[in-house]
Amino acid sequence: MLHRFFQSSFWTQVFVVALFAFAIHVLLQGLGLNIVMRYYLMSGNYFMEGADPYKATEQFGAPNSFKYSPLFALLFGGMARLFGAAPLLLLGLWILGGVFLFAWGLRRWCDLAVPAPFYVVIAALAALLDLVLSTGAYQINAIVIGVMLLGLAEYRDGRCFPAGALLMLAANLKVYPVIFLAALLLRFRWKYWLGALAGGVVVFILPALHAGWAHNIDLHLSWARTVLHVTGDVRILDITAAFERAGFALLGVVLNKVVFVISLVVFYAYAIAIKRMDWRPWITFGIAAMLLLSPRSEVYTYAMLAPAYLYMFYWCGESKNGFVKKCAPVIVTLLAAASASCRFIDPDWGHSENKIEIIRVFSSLGFWIFTGAILVVSMYASLREKREAARLSPAP
Repeated sequence: MLHRFFQSSFWTQVFVVALFAFAIHVLLQGLGLNIVMRYYLMSGNYFMEGADPYKATEQFGAPNSFKYSPLFALLFGGMARLFGAAPLLLLGLWILGGVFLFAWGLRRWCDLAVPAPFYVVIAALAALLDLVLSTGAYQINAIVIGVMLLGLAEYRDGRCFPAGALLMLAANLKVYPVIFLAALLLRFRWKYWLGALAGGVVVFILPALHAGWAHNIDLHLSWARTVLHVTGDVRILDITAAFERAGFALLGVVLNKVVFVISLVVFYAYAIAIKRMDWRPWITFGIAAMLLLSPRSEVYTYAMLAPAYLYMFYWCGESKNGFVKKCAPVIVTLLAAASASCRFIDPDWGHSENKIEIIRVFSSLGFWIFTGAILVVSMYASLREKREAARLSPAP
C-alpha cells in the first residue's frame, strides 16, 4: 500500500515540488526566528494566557496590530507551547507544511508531467521564488492559497460540502479567499452552503475550547472590528500605493476605481451566469484583483498569484484556439518572470514599499487584463449561444 502510494504520479509530483521548494528556502534563507514569527507566537501566547491579542498588540500601532482570526491565534499559541524548546523544528515543520499544501493545491489544477515547451521552467522557477519569498518571512500565504485551491478543486469536481468547509477555513486563516467563498455561495448549491456553515461552526468553536464561550465571542467581535478598520491603515503594495510612489498618484487612484468596478461585475457575473466555468482564468482574475485592490498587499502576499504562473501556462497549452495555444504561454511566462525579477533587482525581500516593486503590480495587472478578457469573451459567447438557441427553439 505504501509503495503504491509513493509510486503515484500525482503524489510524487506533490512531494518533489514541496521538497524542492523547502530545499530552496533552507539554502537561501536558513531557519531562524524572525520578527514575523516572533509576532505570531507572541500573539498566540496572549491568546493562550486569556488576554485579547487584538488589544494587547495595539501598542505597536494600527498597521502592526494583530489582525488574524482567533483560530489563527489558537494555532500559534499551541505551536508556542509545543515547540517552545525546539524552535528550529517548529520553523522546519511550518515551512514544509506550507510548501506541501501549496504544491498539493497547485497539483489539483495542472499536471506537471504533461509535456510542455522548455520555457515552462521559467514559470516554475518564478513560482518557486515567490513561494520562497513568502515562506522566508514565515507568512501563512502558502497555506492559505493551498487550502483555497483545494477547496475550489473540490467544488469543480462536484464535492460541494468539503469545498464549502475548506474555503471557510482558508478565509478564516486569512480574509482574502472570502471573495471566492461568497461568489460560489451565489450559485445556491445547498451542499456547499451546508459545508460552509459546518466549516464556520468548527472554526468558531475550536478557539472556544481553550478560551471559553464568552471570551471567544469577544475575540471574534474584536477581530471583526479590526478587519473592518484595516482599510484605514497605511497602504503597502496595492495599485494605488505603487503608482503614488512612482509619481503617478492620480493614475493609481483612477486605476483602482476601474479595477474595482470591472472586477466586481465580471468576477461575480461570471460565477453566476456560467454553468460550466473555466476555472483557472476565473481564479487568476480574482486573485489578481484582490492583490491590486487590497491595502494589505505586500511582496509576501503576491505568493498567492504564484500557482497561476504554472496552471495558466498549462491552461494556455490545452486551449483549442491556435493563437492562445502558441502565444499565451509566452505571455504568462513573461508576466511570471517580471514579478519574480524583483528578487534579483532588489535582493532585500522585505522592501514592499520600494519603488521597483511596482513591477509586481504591473505583473498582477497583466494577469488581470489577460484573464479578464478571457472571462468577458466567454460570457459573450455563452450569451450568444443562448440567444441562438432561443431563436431556433419552436414557439409554444
